[in-house]
Amino acid sequence: SKREGNDDDDTSMHADGRQSSKAGRLEFKHIFSCENDPFKQAYLARNFDSNLYPDIGKLTSEPLIDVFGQEMPLGSYNLFVAGTSCKNFSMLRSNMRIDIEDKGCSGETFLAACEVLFKDKPPFA
Repeated sequence: SKREGNDDDDTSMHADGRQSSKAGRLEFKHIFSCENDPFKQAYLARNFDSNLYPDIGKLTSEPLIDVFGQEMPLGSYNLFVAGTSCKNFSMLRSNMRIDIEDKGCSGETFLAACEVLFKDKPPFA
């Protein structure tokens, strides 16, 4: 069976910064995550020693508040990776498909990620 999300079989991230992949290894330091689902927040908090924010849409806000209610600045980073839920964009939902401009949850996530990129301008995205 195919698994989705953080448990993908082809690529997995490890808390110590290793990536196991059929394509090789990538060394990195996980700086922050954004997640609004409490179950997924718990997974990220347990497995990554990094900042955790509840809403990517507020990632450019000042002051920036983490999931624990503490003011936590974003810090510097050089690689930005974002993913959206694809259910709004799916062609299988032809009669209920939502485009980016329609501002469904997938479009809002995508546009918020773009806002972060325009504000912070990391070298790699």
